[in-house]
Amino acid sequence: MKRCVALLLALLAAAGMTACSEQQPAPEEKTSVSAEETPRIEDETVPEEEAEPTPASIIGEQFADLDFGGREFRILGIEPGQQFYAFMGPDFQEIFAEGYTGEITNDAIYDRNSRAEELLNIKVVPVLEGSSANQNKRFAQAVTAGSDDFDASLSGLSSTGEPLQAGYLANLETFENLNIDSPWWDENFVDTFRLFGDRLYFLSGDYQLADDYAVCPIYFNKVIVADAGLEQPYELVREGRWTIDEMYKLEKACERDLNGDGVLDMKNDIVSHIENFDKVKHFVYAFNEKSIEIDENGEFMINTLSERHVNAVERIFEYGYEKKLIYTDQTGTSYDEAFTTGHAVSYLMNLGNINLFRDMADDFGIVPGPKYDEEQKTYGNYISNYVVTSFVCPVTATDRAFIGACIEALGAFSTETVDAALYDTLLASKLVRDEETIEMLHICMATKVYDWAVDFSWGNTYANAYNSQYDSGTFNFVSMATKNLKIQQKTMEKLIETIRAFQE
Repeated sequence: MKRCVALLLALLAAAGMTACSEQQPAPEEKTSVSAEETPRIEDETVPEEEAEPTPASIIGEQFADLDFGGREFRILGIEPGQQFYAFMGPDFQEIFAEGYTGEITNDAIYDRNSRAEELLNIKVVPVLEGSSANQNKRFAQAVTAGSDDFDASLSGLSSTGEPLQAGYLANLETFENLNIDSPWWDENFVDTFRLFGDRLYFLSGDYQLADDYAVCPIYFNKVIVADAGLEQPYELVREGRWTIDEMYKLEKACERDLNGDGVLDMKNDIVSHIENFDKVKHFVYAFNEKSIEIDENGEFMINTLSERHVNAVERIFEYGYEKKLIYTDQTGTSYDEAFTTGHAVSYLMNLGNINLFRDMADDFGIVPGPKYDEEQKTYGNYISNYVVTSFVCPVTATDRAFIGACIEALGAFSTETVDAALYDTLLASKLVRDEETIEMLHICMATKVYDWAVDFSWGNTYANAYNSQYDSGTFNFVSMATKNLKIQQKTMEKLIETIRAFQE
């Protein structure tokens, strides 16, 4: 939501500048009037309009009296370009920059860190490992040995389940100066992972770039849509009418049997929607459904056999498999090639892979995943849990006021630096080809969907249940979900028991 607000403010500011630049009418010629004719004006001081507080001004006022005397704030992470960072490039990382280089992301990270360092009188220091496995090993060793190797870790979300189960993660709700509900933290993330109303072990928001690149929107070929005589789907999205039914109608109207053999394929013809794997899961999240919900008591609740969830999976099977909205046969080509060469209307892919389309001849746009129906209040967008990073802290951390202040300040200063850099990068590199796409990306970023069971691969039970719909060609989700129910229940109960046993 905060990102949408930022966009709106930018648009309003631009509108204001445009208005100011327009030629003003010449003032009317003044005529003299007598003192008696001059209306009396009361001596009033018109108060200046107060500027809206920004994250930077808020945190600057909040932490004005803090001074940590040049102390190092050490963040454990992985080397640039390693593992999930490889999606974004060989030099990509989120923690540190040595100085300004002219590269947008680097300069934004340096700017953010410098502001936090100046405010708190600290020094941000990276502690880097070559892989997530080595990072997790070092984290565990530090906790078990009680060593003071680092203050916080920026870890891949999918790899944090094991240290949580082992009791290695600190409850971030106990950290003084860290406000989990600040607008620079992702409220969707917090709402999903906060347990019992007062336990949160990982945190993501404007500080992280990987969580934005992990969003999986739908890329669509604007030329194919225009050639079919159709409007681009942006207005449907704005009006809240971008549903799977509307998507189906648009996609099918664009299909073409180019070689006239009576059989559509993604090498020779124009097919509708394509994507790699986990097809059902992606649409489940677009429909704002999760396999695990958090109830009013902050506890896990299995949602897979609820009426809406079952109906959602069945609708995906109906449209995707039976009506062939989703094409899966890559014979003679690949998904990437089919989309970039104009043989598919749309393609679901994470934002980190947008470079694949840099040299695409046809213009493309981006929209969020479709709604289940128009009654659905908001859009939902799948997040690749392999790519998302989050802050975690060792349970052995002692100076939690210091750590909390550092994380909070870095998060606040990220909104106007790192978070904004994402859109600047996409526009400057011409990876995004129209302003509407930026607007759509703001919607995608504000509607991320996280899910305990799938994000932490709890036995892959639900991922398998979703995928089996395509693998078997039969709608068997209810039986699969019922079969997995006991396994899932045991996994949940074990984790709840473990977390409740934590002393903090």
